[in-house]
Amino acid sequence: MRSTAFFTAFCLFVSAASVSASAIALPDAEASVKALNRNGHYGAPTPPWEGGAPGWYFGRPENAPKGLLCLVDNLLCLILSLLDLCPNAAPTIPPPPPPVGSPPQAPDLPGGYNWVFTNLTCAAQNPSYETFGIAETFEDCAIMCNSVSGCACANSYHDNNAGAGKDFTTELTCSLFDGHITAADAINCGKQQQQSPPVGVTVITESYAYCRNGQ
Repeated sequence: MRSTAFFTAFCLFVSAASVSASAIALPDAEASVKALNRNGHYGAPTPPWEGGAPGWYFGRPENAPKGLLCLVDNLLCLILSLLDLCPNAAPTIPPPPPPVGSPPQAPDLPGGYNWVFTNLTCAAQNPSYETFGIAETFEDCAIMCNSVSGCACANSYHDNNAGAGKDFTTELTCSLFDGHITAADAINCGKQQQQSPPVGVTVITESYAYCRNGQ
């Protein structure tokens, strides 16, 4: 981790839908930051397969789901010390979408990683779970894995109809694990019942998992 390994950028941002929306109140921000440690699973103590809410967002702030902490290092943010969650690169700008009617394109393998499984309709569920949040691209999810102490593998996927805690975002769910995962761990196939309206069940698509080389 880079020399600023004990610092992270913590942004109080407004939603993309309304730039005039109120920022998170400072006391709420302080409480959220206290949860951003390894013991607190970096703000996401309940894993996604149990219906937990994500703990953070890494990507361009204008695409952030409402209410999530925006972790970046290239914007004017409140710098908080003694945290070991520190993305070390700017969010990746995703490529333009393919023409209508084109088959989905597989993402590029992030540098330093190897594929575990690709394009499944189920996500990894493993006891080595560390944290999960929202990322804009597969590479952004890998950047988060590079930044979290002990992270060995990442799983990025679309968690469709996931209202609870995700503001029905179309961005990627990014789950991180400190142990090795395999295709046999892809047993979270969605179907979690959402409590917030409109009530429905989740559907997982385009699930890709990748582990650090040597893992």
